[in-house]
Formats: sequence, structure tokens, C-alpha cells
Amino acid sequence: DDGGESKLVISFKSKEEEVLMPFDECLWCTSAGAASWIHNSTPFRTDKGGFILVNDALESCSHYGVFAAGDCATMINHPRPKAGVFAVRAGPPLLENIWRYLTRCKLQTYVPQ
Repeated sequence: DDGGESKLVISFKSKEEEVLMPFDECLWCTSAGAASWIHNSTPFRTDKGGFILVNDALESCSHYGVFAAGDCATMINHPRPKAGVFAVRAGPPLLENIWRYLTRCKLQTYVPQ
């Protein structure tokens, strides 16, 4: 090795021979997982997967004024898979409830589809 560029190669065996297939990029896609620091380094109540538990207003079940949505949170009454579509849909009600909290208005209930 001359310290130059690395080569990415997939190696697999067919019935007759081992085949090496070069490629330029790899996207490793896995299921969603909570960041370990949420469970390990914050006081927020989490589910068994380490996601922040939130109520129907997307507010932490353990800390008033803390809001979470999308791939870092689980709605205690409406658990959903961790998928981008649910995170995107939670954006507007999350913003609305943060605004309502800051202006001392009643928080709105959000029921995901």
C-alpha cells in the first residue's frame, strides 16, 4: 500500500468462484436508534429504546417546557415507527406548541396520522 486512495470492494462467493466488485460509495442504512447521550446524559424520561417520552403536545413527560419530536422521541399515547414522514408531519405542531409555551397559551394536542 502506497498510502494513496483506498479501494472499496464487495467480496462474495458464487458457486464457481469468488467475485470482487469495486464501488465508489457506500450508504449504510440501518433502523433508527436513539442517541446514547439522551438516555445516559440527560434527566429526561425515555422509553426502553432510549427515545424521549413525550405527551400529546410533544412535551417531555418528565420535564415541562422541553419538547421533542421525530427520531429522538416516542409519543407515549401514539407510538409510531421512526420514519422521516412522521418527523416531518410533527414539525408544524411542534413549532406551534413551542410558541404556545413561550407565550403562556394552552398547548394543542397532536394526534399523528
